[in-house]
Amino acid sequence: INAEYMGSIGTILAMLTSPYLAEWGWPSIFYVSGGFGVVWLVFFVILASASPEEHRWVSPAERAHIVAERLHPLEAGVMVGGFAGVPFGEFFRSRAYLGLVFGHFCYNYQYYLALSLGPDFFATKFDVDISNPRSGLGFFACLPYVCLFFVLSSVGVVSDWLCNRRWLSLGGVRRIMNSTGLCSCALFFGLLGAPFVQNGDGSHRQLMLAVALLTAGVSLGGFAPSGYWSNYGDLSARHCAVLLGLGNSISTLPGIVGNLVSGRILDSIHANPDAAGKAWSQVFLIVAVVAAVGAAVFAACASGEQIDFDGRREARRRRRQKCMQ
Repeated sequence: INAEYMGSIGTILAMLTSPYLAEWGWPSIFYVSGGFGVVWLVFFVILASASPEEHRWVSPAERAHIVAERLHPLEAGVMVGGFAGVPFGEFFRSRAYLGLVFGHFCYNYQYYLALSLGPDFFATKFDVDISNPRSGLGFFACLPYVCLFFVLSSVGVVSDWLCNRRWLSLGGVRRIMNSTGLCSCALFFGLLGAPFVQNGDGSHRQLMLAVALLTAGVSLGGFAPSGYWSNYGDLSARHCAVLLGLGNSISTLPGIVGNLVSGRILDSIHANPDAAGKAWSQVFLIVAVVAAVGAAVFAACASGEQIDFDGRREARRRRRQKCMQ
């Protein structure tokens, strides 16, 4: 949640400043963004470590608390020393893990699409001047992420409260949070693709409606990370880092696939500007369907129980040896 929470701040700043940076030429946007990346790298190299025991800046009291609360001790060759002994095959035989990654994938589909094509939507559908920093495009583009910032800062507290009350199992809480986020995406992106938004005259009133729907879809989607993001640790404290690294890597693919699919659909606008409403409707309805399917699959497959992936691999190895004898 913290990663999503802080990431939304960077998105807000980028959306607000990019129209002004563009006055110095569009490459300046990438130079400034890359410069911040280099600054982050310097701090990361100085401050990061492989484990609390090795961290130079953690107080003894904080280190003792982290180690005491850790569900599984770090083992050389597994969490710190490399990937030797990591049961990758068992990860992808796990229904709970595959459902988790699929839900993460579907959330990122709408997130990356709104991030990359949101400004283009306002420019092509409502003739917002993308070259004018005073056109309001920066405000329209960043408003969803301002609201997402506040949603992300509160849903973690709500999720922890539900867990502590023990009204539901841990898996039940994860399902509720993820379903709330993805179903919100499905609802509001579906409305954004509806004819009453896309087939209108592009008036200011219609623009405000589109801004409101996009903002609701993106910001309320922020419930989902409290479901899927935390679930990596639920499945395996020992292999959480690897599970998350694999899942997050796979879940960046929507940033490629979504833009390729949507770009192909939106190409029709160049040949026929009057087809903009129909093209954007298809783009947003695909987002709605992907989010709805992601919610259903995660709800059906998710688990809040720790999985002994190492034990499963060992049992499978013994069965193979027995069959060979």
